[in-house]
Amino acid sequence: MSSRTPVAFVRCRDYGASLQGAVTALIGHLGGPAAFWKPGQKVLIKPNLLSDRLPEQGATTHPEVIRALIRLVKTSGALPLVGDSPASSTKLQQVLEKTGMKKVVDEEGAELVNMEEASSVRFETDGCVFTIARPFLEADAVINVPKFKAHTLTILTAGVKNLYGVVPGFQKTHLHRTYPDIRSFSRLLNAIASKTPVTLNVVDAVVGMEGNGPTAGTLKSFEFLAASRNVYELDYFLCLLTGIPSRSVPYLFPPPNGVSRPESIEEMDVKGEVDAMPSVPRCRTPSTLPGRLIPGWLVRLIGPLIWIRPRIDPGLCSRCGRCVKSCPMSALRQDDRKEPPVLSPTVCIGCCCCHEVCPSAAIDMRQSPLLKAARRGRMP
Repeated sequence: MSSRTPVAFVRCRDYGASLQGAVTALIGHLGGPAAFWKPGQKVLIKPNLLSDRLPEQGATTHPEVIRALIRLVKTSGALPLVGDSPASSTKLQQVLEKTGMKKVVDEEGAELVNMEEASSVRFETDGCVFTIARPFLEADAVINVPKFKAHTLTILTAGVKNLYGVVPGFQKTHLHRTYPDIRSFSRLLNAIASKTPVTLNVVDAVVGMEGNGPTAGTLKSFEFLAASRNVYELDYFLCLLTGIPSRSVPYLFPPPNGVSRPESIEEMDVKGEVDAMPSVPRCRTPSTLPGRLIPGWLVRLIGPLIWIRPRIDPGLCSRCGRCVKSCPMSALRQDDRKEPPVLSPTVCIGCCCCHEVCPSAAIDMRQSPLLKAARRGRMP
């Protein structure tokens, strides 16, 4: 018997009538709602509401998954709340409307929590300073509900990366500026995860995104849901299941303190439809690759030659200016709204904030020739 925290897995082919049963079965494999919350308690459900995208665009947690969780919370006698903090350059109300989240919450009689208006609590851990919106800390239980996607900066965005949303939107820009490289930003993600009291993690991988994620990638039907009490156990499972090398995910390798990295799914304690796991398709990761492949001393020596930067397609650019507003370093400027924004390459830190909020998939993150060579194994 494995000593690892269990991970539940069920197949789910679409967001239709079978979804509720799949979510109920998924949580049942881990002991059911009673294992995570009690009647009368407040259960805060945190989806991925990165930006104002339609559910079918696959950039955010599908609202029907949230509906299923709301119903499960209600039928177990608890009180469901839903809240997240999207990218700072987007308006929360617009995000809630377009993602379909407000409609579902209203129809199910749950409560929406505005994280931008709530107060927050300051933390300092592992050299990182940040705040977490108070509702996440005061809820009796928190369900973290990420969307399974590839990510141009962190390779994978799932359980751990979704917890960046507990930080109020206005502060995210500041943190990208304070922790500008992939190593320090990954340390920040792990620090936030260590201080966020998550009760249960449920990933929406019915339809995910591969390639140039988290917003401009290719949609792919993975047709499963997975859950675990432990957010790292969930993310490692996703890597092993879909063929993403966990060594390429900067917040997973090396593993943070107290986290044990599994070498294979056989090492993990998987509950549910185990026989169906081999039919899950592989996930194609982004062409960009963080500098973790290159030793730190070499990065410092040849830093100017190692970069990931946005490239804006003028034919796709809508001239909306969101990328300019989202940039923590003011590396993008747009003097004329009739023209695409212009990048100052030496100022850009490659944080992908502009890429995440672009509504027209006009931004592609490209890497320097030296970083491409490192990805192909040409670096020492």
